[in-house]
Amino acid sequence: MDENISNAILNLMQNVVDKLDDLDQKLRDNGSSKLPDYVQKNNDELKNLVVKIQNDQSKLIKDNLDFESKIIKYFESRENPPSTSNHVEYSLFGRESYLKPKALLVSLLCFATLWSSFKYLPSYYMERSNLKKEKENYQFFYNYVNLNQFINSKNTMASDLLQKTKNKDSTVINDYNALLSTYEKEMKKQQLKEELKSLEKK
Repeated sequence: MDENISNAILNLMQNVVDKLDDLDQKLRDNGSSKLPDYVQKNNDELKNLVVKIQNDQSKLIKDNLDFESKIIKYFESRENPPSTSNHVEYSLFGRESYLKPKALLVSLLCFATLWSSFKYLPSYYMERSNLKKEKENYQFFYNYVNLNQFINSKNTMASDLLQKTKNKDSTVINDYNALLSTYEKEMKKQQLKEELKSLEKK
């Protein structure tokens, strides 16, 4: 903007100088005696030129003052810039937090479920496979005893015993308890005998 004003003033001054040089050259060519005639002849043109110069100068002064006031306002606004706060707070819990209580609770439950599944599922599958093998062994044993009795004596004692057990027959349960206690006593006796033998050897 300042450069434009300076260029405009230089152009205006150059025009004035050119016009004066032109007048001077014409005066020299025509001689000094014809000067009043020339001035009188070009008087209106010179007046118009002077008025134009005055108008241009007043316009330039006004533009210069406007530009100066803009510069002053700009620097005044730069002296007290608006303060901006870059301080940001993040809260883990509460209304403004990114983690809402429901989402946090769901994620904790998912984590606990996954953790327990990784911890307990392998042992569960191992126990299940062991139970399955045991069941297969008992099924094989039952079938063998049942078929062996049927072929040898045409007796199905194992099937009858299974039916009584399913029906919770008290005689079968009492017999089972008596046999179990007898078996445990015999096993204890054998264990004590083995311990006595090992102590005698020492």
